[in-house]
Amino acid sequence: MRKALIILFLSVLPVFLFAQENTDIRYFRDVNLKRKSEENKALYKLVSISHEDDLIEKLIEIKSDKLIWLKSYKNEKPCGTWYFLNDKNSKMDSVVYGKFEPQGFYLYDYKDDKLLENVEGEFSKPSLIVVDEKINSKANQNKASDLAFWLSFNVKYPIKAHVDRIQGSVKTQFTIDEEGNVGNVRIVQGVHLLLDIESYRVINSLPKMQPGKLNGKPIKLYIETPINFVLF
Repeated sequence: MRKALIILFLSVLPVFLFAQENTDIRYFRDVNLKRKSEENKALYKLVSISHEDDLIEKLIEIKSDKLIWLKSYKNEKPCGTWYFLNDKNSKMDSVVYGKFEPQGFYLYDYKDDKLLENVEGEFSKPSLIVVDEKINSKANQNKASDLAFWLSFNVKYPIKAHVDRIQGSVKTQFTIDEEGNVGNVRIVQGVHLLLDIESYRVINSLPKMQPGKLNGKPIKLYIETPINFVLF
């Protein structure tokens, strides 16, 4: 009898879990989802899969069955990896959302050039290995990190965002390990996908650096910084 109950429970469980997942499909004539359509006249379909506080949305071109983008949310906030077809329709790119909770990393404020933790000893800031004279000059002139000026010199305002007057401050997060490698790039708080994509791109394009050091020993750092997009 006990064995029979276990078998019954296992056979019912997948049905119960499936019942908690809701799938909704809507149809559109355009990729911007402004023109709703009947299924037989649609060019795109938006598939929404929800489970408790989680939501996954994906836009698919019906004729080719090509994925245009995939977005995920938790408690209505962006999370996880978003995928999207790039402007050239040649490959899928991605952006990672959500705060990274680092273990064994020191929080570093590169604008004020200090660790935001109570530590004893002499701290040496991370720096660019290949020094651009223009960036180096600006950093020395303003007594600021060359990292800050590298980001400001290399970020590009997306043309479409500029035309549509989209602006704001994208909060990002990334790490620099003991070997100077940049990693764990995240969008902690986004503004608009166009600005989020550019912020993610510019952080990921940071070159390898001289690592930060504490008492002469390389240490792992993580940085939280806004990437500001302002129209004048």
